[in-house]
Amino acid sequence: MLGELTEEERVRWLRIVISAVIAGLIIFAAPEITAWITGISIDNPQGNIPRTLIEKVGMIFMLTRYFGGAIVTIGVIAGVIKL
Repeated sequence: MLGELTEEERVRWLRIVISAVIAGLIIFAAPEITAWITGISIDNPQGNIPRTLIEKVGMIFMLTRYFGGAIVTIGVIAGVIKL
């Protein structure tokens, strides 16, 4: 399959795949990055934060993990198919 691509196309596809994998990993790690930046742990929040807000933020973070995993998977599959 590498013979089908020119060197310029190969470099372009490699950049796309690497970018997709890095973006997916960052999205997958969003809860930990957010907790590190803000100093607030979602699993063990401070007492003055409403419980419903904590639950909703937890759901959003779980959804971002799925999106991150999907982006990594799609990037790897596209790379395997094209490269």
